[in-house]
Amino acid sequence: MNETCARSDDLSGARHGHGADAVLRVSRAASTLPRRSACGRAAAGPAARGACCEVVVVEARTNGTGPEPERTPRRVGTSNRKQAGARRPESNLPMRQPTGIRLVAACVLALAPLAPAHTARAEPVPMTAREYQLYRDYLGALDDERVKKMPEGKRLAAIARNFKVPEKDLASAVGKGDKVGRDAARRSETEIRSLVDGSGLAGRVHDLRVDDSAGHVVTYVGWKNVDPAKLEQEASLAALLAARGAPISHTIAVWAVDAAGRKVFEGKISAEAAGRFNAERMEMFASTRYIRIFEDVRNAYKGTPPADAPRSN
Repeated sequence: MNETCARSDDLSGARHGHGADAVLRVSRAASTLPRRSACGRAAAGPAARGACCEVVVVEARTNGTGPEPERTPRRVGTSNRKQAGARRPESNLPMRQPTGIRLVAACVLALAPLAPAHTARAEPVPMTAREYQLYRDYLGALDDERVKKMPEGKRLAAIARNFKVPEKDLASAVGKGDKVGRDAARRSETEIRSLVDGSGLAGRVHDLRVDDSAGHVVTYVGWKNVDPAKLEQEASLAALLAARGAPISHTIAVWAVDAAGRKVFEGKISAEAAGRFNAERMEMFASTRYIRIFEDVRNAYKGTPPADAPRSN
């Protein structure tokens, strides 16, 4: 015989309905969680998992004049408890009484599915531009014949004195560089591309390079501009993404081509300055503030085309 989550003769909380319906509903829960009925009974055993409870809806109706409303149990669901072969133990716990216009009780709490995790991406290299430059200059100093003649234990201190930096700062930079510096340029390019793919420049960056051939790292970003009105905004955004994705950079050089492939913009900016741009206010400040921080700006739409761009008649 099928069991119900609550018997109609045990329900006594439909008073004071004031002309409204008090409804008790039991919903199906996730099949991986143990069942608990509205009246406090737990489903017995793993065999009972996945089974839905039989539902009794109690409609309490009153015209507001009598103390005892009419209670009419109404069966609205079916049960496969019999097929599951499991019975719930009896419980003396009182059933929670309906107190509002419409009260919904569930057999179990349904857990919302977790939001999908963001796609993993390469993290920015954990080195500043100064640290990376110290590391690269240190590697170059090790090739000096005078340094090679020094005992190995004295080389770091001698190089630090030559660079006029504290020995502990050089030691820290060398320690980080030995761990992550070997492929810093490649990792930085990967990180910038991941940032670009989540921005308004997605699909339009045609050139991206992090040049660490010298200690002074320069990052180059070229993209295709399709809306001249947004050119300076896109230039500021490209510089910001490059600064965030390649913290080892000293200088960011950006340029844009139009739909026909003609160069229409170029400029450069320090990575430190570009990193302070506010992405949320880019549209507001790009043309009034940010573009003024760039150096050697050439904008074909403002009468100063890049040197290697053909002039329009």
